[in-house]
Amino acid sequence: MVKVLALAPEQRMHREQLLELLWPDRSAASAANNLHQALHVARRELGGGDGELLALRDGLVVLRADGVVETDVRVFRQLAGHALASRELADLEAAVEAYAGELLPEDRFAEWASGPRNDLRQTYCDVLVAYAEKAENAAVAAEALRRANEADPVHEAAARAYMRLLAGEGRRSEALALYERLREDLDKTFGTDPDPDTRRLYRDLLIGSSETGGGADTRTEGAGDGNTGAGTGGADVGTGMPVGPADAGVGLGVGLGYAGARAGSNIPAGLTSFVGRERQVAEVRRELARARLVTLTGPGGVGKTRLAEEAARGLIARHADGVWLVDLAPVTAAERLSDAVAEAMGLDPAAGADPVRVLVARLVARDVLLLFDNCEHVLDACARLLRRLLAECPALRVLTTSREPLHVPGEVILRVPSLAVPDRVPSTEMSDLAEAVDDALGRESVRLFVERALDVRPEFHLDQDTVGPVVEICRRLDGVPLAIELAAARLAHLAPAEIAERLGNALTVLGGGDRMTRHATLRAALQWSHGMLTEPEQVLLRRLSVFAGGFTLAAAEGVGAAEPLAPEMILDCLGRLVDKSMVLAEPAGQRSRFRLLETIRQFGREQLANSGEEAGTRTAHFEYYLRLAVDHDPDRRRDVVEARPQLLDEEHDNLRVALGRALRTDPDRALLLAVSLWRFWLARGHFAEGSRWLEEALAAASPDCCEERARALLALALLDARLGRVDRFAELGEAAVAIAPRQDYTRVLAGFLEPVRGNAAEALAIADRGMAEEAPEVVAAAYWLRSVLELSREETTAALKFLHDTLAAVERVPSATAPFLPVVTATLVLVPCAGRWVPAFEETALVGRRVGRAQAVGYIWSAIGSAYRTDRDLPMAAGAVRHAAEVFERLGDDAGRAFALHQLGCIERDLSSYASARTHLGEALRLRRQLGDRRGENLTLANLGLTEAAAGDIDTGRRLAEAALHRSQEIEDGPGTGGGLLDLAVLELFAGDRHRSRELAGQAVEALRPQGYPRLTGWALLFLAELGQDTAGNAREAATHFAKAGCRIGLAKTAEILAKAR
Repeated sequence: MVKVLALAPEQRMHREQLLELLWPDRSAASAANNLHQALHVARRELGGGDGELLALRDGLVVLRADGVVETDVRVFRQLAGHALASRELADLEAAVEAYAGELLPEDRFAEWASGPRNDLRQTYCDVLVAYAEKAENAAVAAEALRRANEADPVHEAAARAYMRLLAGEGRRSEALALYERLREDLDKTFGTDPDPDTRRLYRDLLIGSSETGGGADTRTEGAGDGNTGAGTGGADVGTGMPVGPADAGVGLGVGLGYAGARAGSNIPAGLTSFVGRERQVAEVRRELARARLVTLTGPGGVGKTRLAEEAARGLIARHADGVWLVDLAPVTAAERLSDAVAEAMGLDPAAGADPVRVLVARLVARDVLLLFDNCEHVLDACARLLRRLLAECPALRVLTTSREPLHVPGEVILRVPSLAVPDRVPSTEMSDLAEAVDDALGRESVRLFVERALDVRPEFHLDQDTVGPVVEICRRLDGVPLAIELAAARLAHLAPAEIAERLGNALTVLGGGDRMTRHATLRAALQWSHGMLTEPEQVLLRRLSVFAGGFTLAAAEGVGAAEPLAPEMILDCLGRLVDKSMVLAEPAGQRSRFRLLETIRQFGREQLANSGEEAGTRTAHFEYYLRLAVDHDPDRRRDVVEARPQLLDEEHDNLRVALGRALRTDPDRALLLAVSLWRFWLARGHFAEGSRWLEEALAAASPDCCEERARALLALALLDARLGRVDRFAELGEAAVAIAPRQDYTRVLAGFLEPVRGNAAEALAIADRGMAEEAPEVVAAAYWLRSVLELSREETTAALKFLHDTLAAVERVPSATAPFLPVVTATLVLVPCAGRWVPAFEETALVGRRVGRAQAVGYIWSAIGSAYRTDRDLPMAAGAVRHAAEVFERLGDDAGRAFALHQLGCIERDLSSYASARTHLGEALRLRRQLGDRRGENLTLANLGLTEAAAGDIDTGRRLAEAALHRSQEIEDGPGTGGGLLDLAVLELFAGDRHRSRELAGQAVEALRPQGYPRLTGWALLFLAELGQDTAGNAREAATHFAKAGCRIGLAKTAEILAKAR
């Protein structure tokens, strides 16, 4: 009661408040009785008959009725308040001297004491920070800040000041280590991260900002190391810094090599800072609170030991008989295990025949946590020992580290992950360096690299030259701490970019270093793990090294099953490799996917090269992925053509490896693989990469592969179209026709390139010739070519006639015929906007899909809708497209349905039916995302933006259209970029910003003009002319493009504008 009153404001408290605080569980009468007894005893002990002490006045209990009682807390608060206001050195020193240490340590767990104790500690730290600012030299400032950090490890202002001072003295690695401790303490205490100011300082330290240390501040100049030893009272020699009772009894622990030199633990103090892993540390401690055996598993170098030690270090206070590290690395004989435990605990080895019985007797009554480190090479012996110890020693808990689980009953297995790595390597062109650095430092792997880099190169910092290579290093090394630390050590001799360049041979580059364990090099760590494997496991591991970017169980069976491994052995063998942390298993939807860390993969490759199996294994890898590509090639389907190219995304790296090797060893089959993948590259936006692979395969393969060469040449033309290059269309088409086994059909296919590049005459000749052929699928394709030609020429009457002829021709094609009709559209349409009809980029011209008879009907009806729309008969257009959507839905063709729903939504927007437009465009977007059609997704996203703008929501529309443009630019989609700019220009016209619309239309023209699409470029120029920019000049240029493409409406509109301009 006396303590509560002494700490209360004005040393008084309302009677009811005091009763509730001190006796909350008593009845009112009982609590009141306790209060009166306490008052009586306290008056007698403190003041005898002094009636002014502990008086009751008007419902208040006061410590002294006629004034206040002087206390050390009151004196400190007064001096601190004055000092913080004046900021004078003498006042601050007096306040520091007045602090009497932690408030009421004997009442550490009393709730009523915690608030005042925390407030007092906060004030003391505030005073110390202010004192450090005014201190006469850096040593005095350092001691003040050290003491503040010791008193309150989560006082961020003190931590920041101390970090700045350390950095100013050239001790940047210590400053960074201080941040990591602060980060862990905040997470453990409050579940929060450091505040933005602290995170900004940390970032500045890492990038070497001039604001973090040095400079003109006299307290950080020439300070040397300072004196940071703990005092025992009075003042530290040489610093002049007053030392209060808070320091009394602190053990020095210098040179003992153990954290805090505690009697109940042999956990070594870390020689370097512990970076990140806060969540994993908390998880280990949480599991040890509920389970008696926890095993940390993971590959060598992933940080199991450091994590275990850090977690165990924080549990010493929980175990009365200590926390003991048992390093099993030197233990080679199972019978030595018990003695190793005893020696770790400082006990003599057991004498007698049964050392396990002796160990049980020693532990049976002890509250102990044992940390068994490196169990894998004595796994069975560890398991036997721990079964007995846990069964007979009820207070024992055990934390183990091992490459694989012990499989002891009750064991909780925690897999230790690699450190988090950045999602991508930042561009060297990135203008916002701070953003790039912040993003990188948000990942533990980068923070570890930078902190270890400072150990060997104190001036190192992240800047525009280093952030990219550092991120690449961390990504290439999969965030494995050992590998990252070894890479950072190489900074003594190499720049980060040089290290990154050499990581293709990481086992050599990261060899050596100042290490004193079996992990002296990555190679040694991996050889240790490899030696623990059975022969079948070693065989499978080396064969798995041919995979890139992961693999499935089916792939492992397809590639790994060869003598001496039968196919039925692969599952169990792979499972054991996962258990032993040599292979990582990761969920991937409804299946599991497996991968090797890069360092393990390189080690496996070395083993494979020395085994004599490399050629056969790589051939098996190629054959497996060739079968996979052929199976996913839509052009080889005979029923409803369905494409889900995203299914190959996860195998893209393996496909690249297979293709690259086959180009050197079997170029004809490389061409077969490449031509089976072109639809995947087209749909997923890998235009430039696909084009390169096809060109290399065509150059390497023999001239005899006629069918595949013809397909590859036409595929190359379509990839060129996406890149905005039509200059090779004629050459590629002619070459394909010349070598194709079926020249009649291939000629018609190549003919679809002609309307796109504005060569109407050649397209017309090819169509006429094709309509005279005998094969019904060739005739149908030729009628379709003529229809597409008339649509591109804006001759709607002729287009409708030939489209109905195409329907009739398609009906004559046998239902079992292979896909024969290429999906082609008019791409650009005129839409109503601000009282005029303006061009919008709505669909892909050369979709790159071929379909059979049933699906062809849907696309023909879609084109009929386009013809009506060109005539501005929107209700008829909508009816035709609805019919197309129904055809695709009946067939279960999601790609066709998305195509038709996208078109229908755009027509409904033109009809001002915005709710229906949103619904249909939204469903089209969902389907295209589900199918993995990136180009189609971008187009739908942009037209959703136009719909929102037309409906009045300009901001949402602009956001969607800009997102679509950005995505097109990312995949180097030439027409998509020009068309996206055109759509944004239309959107700004909806917004009423004619100036911005004109600006964007000009950018669209500049993007489209060099690509060679006359109709698209002509309408963009005409739009720019109508917006008032060089009206006559742009209209005349548009006329030349329209004349080349034969665009009826475009030519008429141009003539009208030029007449007005005159």
